[in-house]
Amino acid sequence: MATKKFALNKDPHAAEIGDDVTLLFKPEVMGDEFLDSYTQLQETTKRLNVDLSDTT
Repeated sequence: MATKKFALNKDPHAAEIGDDVTLLFKPEVMGDEFLDSYTQLQETTKRLNVDLSDTT
């Protein structure tokens, strides 16, 4: 029987927002939901002309 090995990322993904906020996302968990939500966030910020790098 053939054996396959898979590597899964176990470290959280970090998203830094400004200088004060870091969001940690669990890797390999609901990836499709994250991507859908991230795409929606990008579309919304473009439509509203919001700069996420300016957290003042």
